[in-house]
Amino acid sequence: IGSDPRSMTEGFLAAVEALDALLEETVAEHGLSREEAVVGGFSQGAGLALALAMRSDRPHPKAALVMSGLVPGGIENTFDWAGAADMPVLVQHGARDPMIPVAVSQQLAGMLAEHNVPVVYRDYPMEHQISQESISDARAWLAQVVAGERPNEPVQAHGSTPVSADEPVPELDENEVVPSVTTAGFATHVLQSELPV
Repeated sequence: IGSDPRSMTEGFLAAVEALDALLEETVAEHGLSREEAVVGGFSQGAGLALALAMRSDRPHPKAALVMSGLVPGGIENTFDWAGAADMPVLVQHGARDPMIPVAVSQQLAGMLAEHNVPVVYRDYPMEHQISQESISDARAWLAQVVAGERPNEPVQAHGSTPVSADEPVPELDENEVVPSVTTAGFATHVLQSELPV
């Protein structure tokens, strides 16, 4: 998308447009309405998914999942805050994320709450990644959303204390971290996996 703020915003909005077209195509292919879809993503994809969900010129999806996301500054000015008041959002982040500080997601969750968007915020003792715990929390949240609930909790950091940048990063338990998967290996490692997701 680029590092220049203006080109970053333009590139981000162009990517949202492309995602919007993909969402429309996908829901039509499955005989669903846009309002029945749940959108989500990780890292930059999480920011794109939230921006897509919060558009003011389109119906909102059922819910949005934001995992270690980043929304470029100013994009929130395009959000349909009033229309999103019924759309639950789950915000998750690694407390030791060296790429996107956890404070970014804490502030995002706080902003959603201030605008009366039903939000659940969770952080985890991990870096810029997804853990079994975060997946379990996402599954539980999604089950509530599918059941017609609008999960909403007061926003606060769920980790113990803020992590200092010079504090050593603990060893990660390989059984708790979801390994990286390339696009080429997605079908084999995720869709055909016998591990619970």
